[in-house]
Amino acid sequence: MTRRRWVAVAIVCFLLGAASALWFVFLAKQGLGRADQWSSIVGAAATIVFGVAGVFASRRDPQREPRRSAAQPVQRPSSEPPAGEAGPSGETPARPSPAPPAGGSTFNISAKTSYSAHEMTVHQPRDD
Repeated sequence: MTRRRWVAVAIVCFLLGAASALWFVFLAKQGLGRADQWSSIVGAAATIVFGVAGVFASRRDPQREPRRSAAQPVQRPSSEPPAGEAGPSGETPARPSPAPPAGGSTFNISAKTSYSAHEMTVHQPRDD
């Protein structure tokens, strides 16, 4: 976040805190019954305002891709999809497995995330 954005966030937080304190003082002077009515009215108005703002914010640009954080890797196009993912024709490419050693058990392990796919072959020798 840039310094300018931090300053803006700090000012907004200060103003919200000051408004909350003033609201509390106002309600304390109104009495319990009137404070309940005022809170209901302001709560309904805030719900409508924030609901409409949320709808407009979500529909602003539906075709725009979300921002990538620094932690998310950039996917580079390749001619062959990762293991376990379907290619353009919808088929999953088969990779040849290495020949298992004599005796024991062999396990093929696959893990797929939204960014990558991993495949590993594990051989467990037989205990004789």
